[in-house]
Amino acid sequence: MHSILLVEDEVFVRRSICEAIRWEDAGFTIVAEASNGREAMDAIANYAPDIVIADIFMPVMDGIDLLRTVRERGLETPFIMLTCANEFEYARQALEYGASSYILKLSMDDEQLLGALNKARVQLDRRSGRRQGENGNVQTDSLERGNAVFGAKAGSNVPEPFPIPWEWERALIRSFEQLELRECGEQLAALSKHMEDAGIPLTQAMDVAGRLDVLFSRISRKPAPDKAELMRCTGRSQLFDVLTSRMNRYAKGRNAPPPPETDHPEINRIVQYVARSFDEDISLQTMAAYVSMDENYLSGLFRKKTGSTFTGYVHRIRVNEACQFLLHTDLSVAEIGERVGFPNPSYFFKIFKRFAGCTPNEYKAQNRNKD
Repeated sequence: MHSILLVEDEVFVRRSICEAIRWEDAGFTIVAEASNGREAMDAIANYAPDIVIADIFMPVMDGIDLLRTVRERGLETPFIMLTCANEFEYARQALEYGASSYILKLSMDDEQLLGALNKARVQLDRRSGRRQGENGNVQTDSLERGNAVFGAKAGSNVPEPFPIPWEWERALIRSFEQLELRECGEQLAALSKHMEDAGIPLTQAMDVAGRLDVLFSRISRKPAPDKAELMRCTGRSQLFDVLTSRMNRYAKGRNAPPPPETDHPEINRIVQYVARSFDEDISLQTMAAYVSMDENYLSGLFRKKTGSTFTGYVHRIRVNEACQFLLHTDLSVAEIGERVGFPNPSYFFKIFKRFAGCTPNEYKAQNRNKD
């Protein structure tokens, strides 16, 4: 009989999973439940479950951090991750950390759940480290290992709950996922004021800002810049101003494909620079200085290696980014143009129509419902 820890913040979902199948008939038993990753750490130390079923998006410590922490501490417990339709990037990261599988919560059925459990069972049976002790009591051996790794009181080794309502954090992340950057910025400002009014210490505010920064980074599939920028802040207001700035940087180019690789290292440096800074004032002259090349020579080389003039390449990236803003936000066309590097609205209209074949408003009308 394989033991299972069920980690899910929504009580209704936990109950549904508990009642989904006849667990003991299938060879499994749920030995413990938890509503977040922090509680799960205690449960792993106390119950040493053979398998963990965990939601990805939870308060205090999410499923990704739980899985990462378990792996860093040497446990190979199979994880089955529960996710929503718009959290595929989280699911990808879970698989990178060694999750056994993931299941979409809204479409989960008995067959999928049993399939994932049986896959985990095969992993357990094949794992050389899963040996029976002399008395044949596998659970005792696992429990001793869990206590050795996490300690009898695992909760003492993980952060205390963050001093913000879970609903706030969920709404903020959803706004960022949907590229509602103005709304996301307003929510961060409200969060900063809440902490100021509640007298929450700066150290705790930094913990919250650091957690949100990691989530923004994960959603955007971008490495987080040095956190020293956050740690240098001397007040809550400054801290959340910096976090808002980093949030906007993560959002920039979020849906763009990775820059193409060429066989020329200096051209690769330029296309990577453009991918990061397309909304800034970029010219062939500045790029020639950036890679220490003659401007005329660089012009021909760039076209040869990318199939496009430098100006045309930058314009296409800006227009592609503008298309994402048109599809996923309610920003005005002028504001979108400015955000992608066209401070002059008329020029933005002209370039957009040249590359997209229609005006920004026409593109929005034709494609938003379809998207």
